[in-house]
Amino acid sequence: MYMREFVADVNQMFENAKKYNPPDHAIFKCAESMQQVFERKLREIRLEMTKIHQNDANFMRNRLNSESHHTLEGSLDIEADQLLPIGPNAFEYEDYLANFGEK
Repeated sequence: MYMREFVADVNQMFENAKKYNPPDHAIFKCAESMQQVFERKLREIRLEMTKIHQNDANFMRNRLNSESHHTLEGSLDIEADQLLPIGPNAFEYEDYLANFGEK
């Protein structure tokens, strides 16, 4: 499941709670409150994931510039342990650190 699918599903749950309950009902009010908290936390998570992605990309760019060199064929000559996940997925980065990070 992708993040956008998860967010859509959660928002659909909140919208259904508000659609099928009157505004003065506890479920409607709870759905509104929880949706606001969810949206705030989602913004925080997206900001953190963006920072991680930017840091990964900067680290990788600096590492490639400082440690690698070109072979005669013009390709980069780097060891496999020098590769980092540079995707926006924070969980990939945590997995990388758990397996290959500083010890």
